[in-house]
Amino acid sequence: MTTVLLVHGAWHGAWCWDLVTPLLRDGGVTPVAVELPFTSLADDVAVVRAAVAEAGEPVVLVGHSYGGSVVSAASAAPGVAAVLYVTAKVVGTGEPQDLTGGALPEGHESVLTPELVAAIRFAEDRTTVSADDAKALFYHDCPAGLAETGANRLRPVHLPCATGTPDDTNWSALPTSYLLCTEDRAIPYAVQAAYASRLDGETVTLSSGHSPFYSHPAELSDHILRMAASVGASSAGARDAEAT
Repeated sequence: MTTVLLVHGAWHGAWCWDLVTPLLRDGGVTPVAVELPFTSLADDVAVVRAAVAEAGEPVVLVGHSYGGSVVSAASAAPGVAAVLYVTAKVVGTGEPQDLTGGALPEGHESVLTPELVAAIRFAEDRTTVSADDAKALFYHDCPAGLAETGANRLRPVHLPCATGTPDDTNWSALPTSYLLCTEDRAIPYAVQAAYASRLDGETVTLSSGHSPFYSHPAELSDHILRMAASVGASSAGARDAEAT
């Protein structure tokens, strides 16, 4: 068996994978959606590392948006077999993962679109995005009921999440894949492509906004299952080799 560890993006929660997890389970893998505390990047990474250790079997990490920074930093945990980035940040060891850091193409001053940068609200040490802005920027191509539900479930993110730096990554030595979303209003397509160019693995393009877990859950799940199947086949081959 293979465990697929699903890591949500900023302001979201484990709930955002609710349409994906049953499809993965039906596909023969064990899906685990973590809940990040959003207190710091290090705290978020610790939650993912603990989930990897608890799985006790090969793990495919799936990171969405900010979750890409988290899975990048957690990729060195023993048991991680592959990493899939979904319109997400790809961050290396010692690299800043703030709004101005990491593989920005010429002409882009931020990982985020200007519209999302303008929509972020700061209160003390936390950031928030309003429900109306979320519906326009995160869920514009999602079913109306899901967009409403998701936008009203968003929660604050503490500022240390945006300024942390991974101290150990291993994604460059693992099978990787990147899912680009062409209609994303939160992370520009050019920025996604720049992140994807850092990987040696497959790049898949989906005509989706920022939240394919709501807009295209079947297509997203199919891609995750293909990656999990590849990991499972490699693990089985390694066990057979050891047996002989």
